[in-house]
Amino acid sequence: MNLISLKITENLRYHLVLVLFCFASIAQPLFAQQEDVNFDAIPTATDTPEQKAALTEAINVYKRGDFLRSSLSLYEIIREKEMASNPIEEQAEYTLGKTLYRLNLYQAAFEFFIRIVKAGAQHRYFKATCKWLYYLSRKLPGDDDLLKRIASYKSNDCPLEFRNEISFLKGQYHYKRGEIDEAISSFAQVSRDNVLYLKAKFIQGVSFSRSDRPQDAEKSFKDILRYAVDSLDGLENEAESVFKRKDSSSSVSAPTSSGEGSKLSTARLIDTIAQGDFKRDLKYFSQLAVLNLARLFYEMKQYRNSLVYYDYVPMNSFVWIDALFESSWTLFKMGPEYHEKALGNLQTLSSPFFKDEYAPESPILKAVILYSRCEYEKAVDAVKEFRDVYEPLLQELDGYVKDFSDPAELYRYLRKMQESGSNVSPRVGQILNALFQDRELKRINAHVSELERELALINKAQTSWADS
Repeated sequence: MNLISLKITENLRYHLVLVLFCFASIAQPLFAQQEDVNFDAIPTATDTPEQKAALTEAINVYKRGDFLRSSLSLYEIIREKEMASNPIEEQAEYTLGKTLYRLNLYQAAFEFFIRIVKAGAQHRYFKATCKWLYYLSRKLPGDDDLLKRIASYKSNDCPLEFRNEISFLKGQYHYKRGEIDEAISSFAQVSRDNVLYLKAKFIQGVSFSRSDRPQDAEKSFKDILRYAVDSLDGLENEAESVFKRKDSSSSVSAPTSSGEGSKLSTARLIDTIAQGDFKRDLKYFSQLAVLNLARLFYEMKQYRNSLVYYDYVPMNSFVWIDALFESSWTLFKMGPEYHEKALGNLQTLSSPFFKDEYAPESPILKAVILYSRCEYEKAVDAVKEFRDVYEPLLQELDGYVKDFSDPAELYRYLRKMQESGSNVSPRVGQILNALFQDRELKRINAHVSELERELALINKAQTSWADS
């Protein structure tokens, strides 16, 4: 997939000059953002009267909304330069980036904003570019290079209105690079009233867990649940019986396995959010917070608390299958008296009702539990159950991989199967469904789709130009 992105990006660069000259018939102006720049450049000794006149004309055309014609004039000013050498060229560079953005050529716009970021704070439009990189992050999801450029900014270099979003994107960049402390610091700067707060808190919790700071991770996940409590009308009193707060800054006390009232309150809280008319992120991250608290307690060998949180996940949750399987491991760890319940969970996962779900580890865990109980014949049967299903599946998947030695071709084929519902075996369909539900892959997939859209736009422009 990365190879595809690289190839498409190279093609975009190659065709950029051509598209500027043949885009007139299809360009659609975009007036989404407020203007942010004084169009008066300061002349220097390296400026020429021709440059200044060309810039003035390009800006006047830009203001009239003729972004194609403006982009042509702006590109002529800087086409021979690898980087701007005077204020006229700096303004042309910056305005060209904005112009291409308004022409819906986001990757092309990014190429010119990169030049400004590389020049650093000495560029007159370095700080102004921060806002446009944020706009681009919404158009080019999953672009690691874009995150890298955003991370080069200090917080006070960016407009105050976007600092929460910039802090979140910087956190994403550091997290992907394994720079956990920097990621935690960046996520902590996202305010509670911002739309990205829940996502920032969740990744912060995962970051704490990765850096072996379980208490901090627990607090981050429970901050999400506190947010969920504050989002509800009518459940505050019941929820408060679970999340006991000595003061506004104290951490939430974990309920015990014997606290039936607490269990019901928390379960109702999560279930109400899952079924209610709440924002998608609140539904998504409140359920993930509960699941990850269960995992966190499991890692700390607090199996009873882990099981309590697994039980909080409602049956209508998108993570219920995961919770049911993982709780079976927890029950196995709790001792022989809990093995029957663990096996009951695994039997549920193998029932016809869940035939469309992908849970290949289920028969493996079943075999492990049976082996530990000295039920060797049943353990062998469980292993055979796994091999009968998944060995043919492995052979089928190997066939796909061998048929497509080029990763780009394989990716295009998989996308075609996903979009058209091509005839594949049910098990392969399960894997594809699980694969394309992954959020990281979704971002990459969306990025590739956006690059392909721009290439299609360029190819259409070339055709229109050739026929004119």
